Amino acid sequence: MAHYQRAHSQSGSTSHDISELIRRRVCERLQSELGSASDDADLSARCNALLEQQDNQLQDLRQKADVAEQAFLERKSQLIADGERTQQLLLSATTEATAVLDRLRSIMPLDEDNTEEMKGVLDKINQTNMQLQYLQRLESIHDQCDRIRSSLACGAMNDALNFLQQLLDWCNELQSSKCSYLQTFLYKMTVFWTRMVADRVAQDLPAIFVRIGYPKPPSLQKNLSVAIDGRSRYEIAEITKILLKMQLPDFVVNCTDTDEAAVFLEQNLPVKYFVVPLEKRFRFHFYVSDKTNKIDKPEWYFTQLLSWIKDYADFLANVLHPVFQSEGFPQNTVKVDFVRALACLGRSKFLSSVPLLLKERSFFAHAVDELLVFSRHLVSMGYETVAKEFCRVLIIPEIFNPWFEAESLLIEERLDSFITAPGAWKNKYREGVENPEEMKVPHCSQQFVLMLRGLNDRFLLLPSAEHELKFVQLLLCACEDYISDMKSFFEENQEDDLFSATQSGPALAAGSRYLYDYLQEFGNSTLIIQLLSSSTHNPPSANARLAEELFDRLSAIQDDLSRMSKTSLLRTTTDAAMNIARPFVREYARMGWKTTGGVMEYVVPSLTPVIGELIYSMKTILSAHKERLLTVLYENFVREMMTSLDFLIFNEVIMKNSFSPGGAGQLKFDIMHNLLVALQRLTNLPNAGLTKTVESCSVLFMLKGSALLLLEVLDSASKGHASQSDRESITRTLTELNVKSLTSEEVAVLLRKRGDLEI
Repeated sequence: MAHYQRAHSQSGSTSHDISELIRRRVCERLQSELGSASDDADLSARCNALLEQQDNQLQDLRQKADVAEQAFLERKSQLIADGERTQQLLLSATTEATAVLDRLRSIMPLDEDNTEEMKGVLDKINQTNMQLQYLQRLESIHDQCDRIRSSLACGAMNDALNFLQQLLDWCNELQSSKCSYLQTFLYKMTVFWTRMVADRVAQDLPAIFVRIGYPKPPSLQKNLSVAIDGRSRYEIAEITKILLKMQLPDFVVNCTDTDEAAVFLEQNLPVKYFVVPLEKRFRFHFYVSDKTNKIDKPEWYFTQLLSWIKDYADFLANVLHPVFQSEGFPQNTVKVDFVRALACLGRSKFLSSVPLLLKERSFFAHAVDELLVFSRHLVSMGYETVAKEFCRVLIIPEIFNPWFEAESLLIEERLDSFITAPGAWKNKYREGVENPEEMKVPHCSQQFVLMLRGLNDRFLLLPSAEHELKFVQLLLCACEDYISDMKSFFEENQEDDLFSATQSGPALAAGSRYLYDYLQEFGNSTLIIQLLSSSTHNPPSANARLAEELFDRLSAIQDDLSRMSKTSLLRTTTDAAMNIARPFVREYARMGWKTTGGVMEYVVPSLTPVIGELIYSMKTILSAHKERLLTVLYENFVREMMTSLDFLIFNEVIMKNSFSPGGAGQLKFDIMHNLLVALQRLTNLPNAGLTKTVESCSVLFMLKGSALLLLEVLDSASKGHASQSDRESITRTLTELNVKSLTSEEVAVLLRKRGDLEI
């Protein structure tokens, strides 16, 4: 209520303001109109004129209002009449609809059964409608084919090309259609009529070929592209442009059966017609002629194809490439399509020969070898894509299964002869080998890895991961069998220390490492990485699971080879070598070191005989191993060998004996001036790896006064009485003597073994 009063008061205030505004404006106008009157008569006359003017305006406004009112009334009557008619029409329509609904209800009660029946009728109507549309589209295709046929009969090439384009447009429309039979029929019709029209477009090419002398012999081919006249170039260019525009999309060609028409359209159309003369020659020589059509000579037709690729590729590039380039095609389209067309000839010939080849397995294996050689030549010439497409012939089950079986049997047969062959553990190829490391690998391992490389090259171009994985599995099985054979051979020859130390041990270690290096390279190759990436699919496919299993086996084989080469074989080889050296060291330890005279008592110091024998044995072993072990293995072997020898001399000779000054001098002369010098050249290690032995010689031969002082300090240090300066003095003294590996306790023990010290 308060809100209403406030609004009302605001409204009243607003009305008052408007009235005041009108009054003020009227006064202002009167002032402007009458303010300039000179007397009352003039003022009265002006007031009368103003009033008369206002009366006239008011009369005009009233007349206009009457006219507007009359028009409104007439319009209102018309609207009312229209509304009444519309209402009557609605009532009539409602009545009619009600009557129709009543009739429907009387003849078809709306229960669930009738509703389902009505849906069935509607489905049949829709199905019939779809069949009608299907037949109409089928009729349109037939009519369009008839138009193309008529255009070709009348020679109207432009009309034929336009009608053919309409077929291609329909192919694009039906690409996502579910009518597979109609789609396939349309694609086949499009392929068929494309070939018919293309043949008519290219009908003048044979005459042009005769005019330009194509194909001439290779000896005259170099100047052929220069000798072509302008008219021939123009005609070839025009025909080529039309054929390029007729090129069908892949989804049309790939959905057709592998009939002759489809094969015809696999290559670029202009290039296909340039291959026709060569195809005629190929079919004559390798299908008809008895002289060149030999089932056991597949290399003849593969060599002929390679020769044509080299002889005619440049000519076609010079003649057709400018036209292709003007139409927006990539740089090497002409050469690639020409090679692909010739490869199709080789594929067709090989497939036609398969039934006869399978009757003689040696012929079949030879044909597959030549096919792979041809593929590798294509790769070396830069046509890897064509080579992979060409090798699809190898994954046809009728070809792949006998090929894989033959490869498996060949590997099985060769595995039995690798290790047992004469000279298997010697390197037969020492001359002409660029890599010195390969000269150390035994012949059996070289041959085995060579076989694996050949096997790898054979399945490298296969376009199917499933078939590649089968070959990888075969390769890993061969590796496992070969490793098992090596272990058996090693166990059979382990008892002979000399043979194991100088022959079998180094050869087996080098062979194991060589195979490990190859598998490392194989595992890092592009092919294996691609196969590995296929195992990451989620959910994993059968191929992915097999790939994961094979890579686990590959890792296990590499780990086994690493253990064999670096651990078991090297350790066994080291032990065998030490078994040879140990008797000499023990005999050397039994020398009379307490009573040995000084070295300076002789005019020429003499070497202890047993040390000479030890030096000879060690030099023989190390030299043999340096020639047989790979560098990385030889370094490990020398390190282990010298460590073992150092430990043996230190414990057997030095720690178990006491030494007179002459004995200490003789020991130093034997070790420092003979054994150390001889082994240094073969080991390249500090002190030849005999660290403790060399340091012991320094301690045993140090000056008597220094030795007594050092021993006193060491004894004090052992009892905890040495000061910090004494410990530093011990450290400096040992450093000056280059004693770094011996402990202070060991130094003290060595000093007590000196016979010249009164302790």
